[in-house]
Amino acid sequence: MSEAGKTSAPTFQAILLATSSSDTFGPIVEHAPVEMMPLGNQPLIGRTAGWLVGLGVKDITVLASHRVDLLTAFLDTGSRWGAKIRVVAVASDEQMFSRFPELMSADFALVGIASTLPALDSAALTACAASNGGRFTLPDASALNWSCAARSFFTETIRDCKTLDEFETRLELSGVPTVATNSNVLRSSTPKEMLLASRALLDGIRPDQLIAGSSADKGVHISRNVVMHPTVRVTPPVVIGADCNIDRGARIGPYAVIGDKTILGAHTTLENAIVFAGTYIGPHLELSDVVVDHNNLAYGDDKGAVPVPDPFLLSASESHGVGWTLREFFRRVAAAILLGIFCVPLVLLYLLGRVMGIQKPIRRLEAVQLPAAANPVLWSTFEYVEFDTAERGIWSGLVRLLRATRLPTLWNVVGGKVAWVGLRPLAPSAMSALPKDWRQLYGSGKIGIVRLAELDRTYAGDNPEDQTYSSEAYYVATHSFKTDLGILWRAIWG
Repeated sequence: MSEAGKTSAPTFQAILLATSSSDTFGPIVEHAPVEMMPLGNQPLIGRTAGWLVGLGVKDITVLASHRVDLLTAFLDTGSRWGAKIRVVAVASDEQMFSRFPELMSADFALVGIASTLPALDSAALTACAASNGGRFTLPDASALNWSCAARSFFTETIRDCKTLDEFETRLELSGVPTVATNSNVLRSSTPKEMLLASRALLDGIRPDQLIAGSSADKGVHISRNVVMHPTVRVTPPVVIGADCNIDRGARIGPYAVIGDKTILGAHTTLENAIVFAGTYIGPHLELSDVVVDHNNLAYGDDKGAVPVPDPFLLSASESHGVGWTLREFFRRVAAAILLGIFCVPLVLLYLLGRVMGIQKPIRRLEAVQLPAAANPVLWSTFEYVEFDTAERGIWSGLVRLLRATRLPTLWNVVGGKVAWVGLRPLAPSAMSALPKDWRQLYGSGKIGIVRLAELDRTYAGDNPEDQTYSSEAYYVATHSFKTDLGILWRAIWG
C-alpha cells in the first residue's frame, strides 16, 4: 500500500478526575487524597499512571481539587512512568468540566475517576476507536465511571456539565456503545473498598499490578532493611515495606500491608489491615479490618474514623534526618546571635512605644504550632510575639520603616517554633475558620518571619484573600531550603 493510502493509528490521552473525597476516612483524607491511598505500598494513582502507559496512553492530565500539592509532588512530570503528566487545579466539578474542551489534544480521551483502576486492555480501546467512543460498565451493568470519547464530542456544550454522570449520559446519548469490562477493579474511595482492593491485589487477580519486595515464601513480600524478631509470626499474604521494625511476638496477616518505616510493637496483631508509611503501632494491640495512618484509624465497615491521641498506642514513627537537624541547630544559633546583637534596639523601641502612649507595643498571639495534625483536638499552641504596628502613628511608622516589626519574633525562632521563611501565625479559631482545603495546606506548612504571601501582596488587586491562598498554597507545595533562600533574598533586596 502506498504511503498516501495508509491510515494512521488514533491517538489517546487520559483525563483523570481527582476530585473525590470521603468522610469515611476521617482525618486521614485531609492530608492524603483518596487517589493517593496506598495499595501494595504504592499510591493508586501511581499504579493508574503505569497501567495507562502500558496501554500506550502517555499523555495524562489530572484535574485535582484536593491536596493538589501532594499530587503534584508525587506525579511530577510523569518521567518515572515514561509519560507526560500535568496536574491542573480546579475549584469544583463545575470548573472541572469547563476545562475539558481546551484540554483535548488527541483523537480520543479516556476520562475516569482517579480513585478507580479498571481492568481494560488495548482491545477495548481499539473497539472504542472503531465506534467513535464508548462508556465502560462492570459486568452487572453498573457504572465504572470510566469512558472513552472522541475529540469531536468535546464541544463547548460540555462546559455545561455539572457531574460525571451528566457527562456520561451525554456521551451515551451521542450514540456510543456501552462496553462491559472485567470486574477486577481496584478502588480507594472508602476504607472498605480500599481493603477489598488490597485483598484482590494480594490474591493476584490483577497480574498486571506488581508488588514490591522480595518473596522468599509464597505470598510474603518483604522489602529491604526490615528488622523482625524471630518470634514474629507471618501468615501470608503479607507485604512489609522497607526499613520496618517488628517487635517480638507480633502476628502479621493474613492480608496485612505495612508501609515503609513502620514500627510494630510487641505482641500486636495486624490482620486485613493497611498501615501507612511512617506509623508507630504500640504493643498488645489487635487491629483488624482497619486502615491505620499515624494516629488515625479508619474502619473497614465505612462507619467512620477516629483519631487516637495517645502516642504510646499510635503515632508517627519518622524522625528528622541529620540534614534537617543541622539546619535547625544553625537556624536557632543564628537567631540567638541576632537577638543578642539587636537586644538594645529592641528594648529601646519597646520603651519608645510606651513613652509615646502605646499600651502594648508587643503583640502576643496564641498561635497553632505547625505542622499541625488534621484533628483540632491534637493541635498545640505557642505564644507568638512581634511589635504591634496595627495602629497608624509615628511609632508604628518608625518600626515599619526600620523593618523591625518581627524583631521580637527572633525569640520564637530561638525556641524552635518559627522558621526564617514560612506562613503567617494563626490562632486556633482563625485556623478552624479557613476553608477546608486551605486549612489542610496551611496545617502542613511552617510559620516564618518572612512570608511569600506578604511579598506577593502588591499583586493582590481586589482579591487579597485569593492572593494569600495562592501564595501560601504555592509555598507549601514547593518550599525547600533553596526556595527559602530565594524568598529571603527577595525580602532583603526587594
